[in-house]
Amino acid sequence: MRSDKTAPIGRGPEDTPYDPASFARKYGLSRKLAEAMLEANGPSRRACDAAANTYLEFVRLRRKTRTGDSPLALDGFLRCGP
Repeated sequence: MRSDKTAPIGRGPEDTPYDPASFARKYGLSRKLAEAMLEANGPSRRACDAAANTYLEFVRLRRKTRTGDSPLALDGFLRCGP
């Protein structure tokens, strides 16, 4: 028999969809970007968290390549023209 203190399966706080404002605040995203991520990934917090972490990692790596700190900084190589 289940006690009243136990949440039903699939109904814990991790299963409730994010509010766009709190999701944006949690990851330092714009409200518009947070809304797009939430819509693209559905109500799953796990999927939305993964999307935000992937995006932030991409931004970090992109900044690193633009500053020339990475061997992947190929801006000069890929440029066409002078």
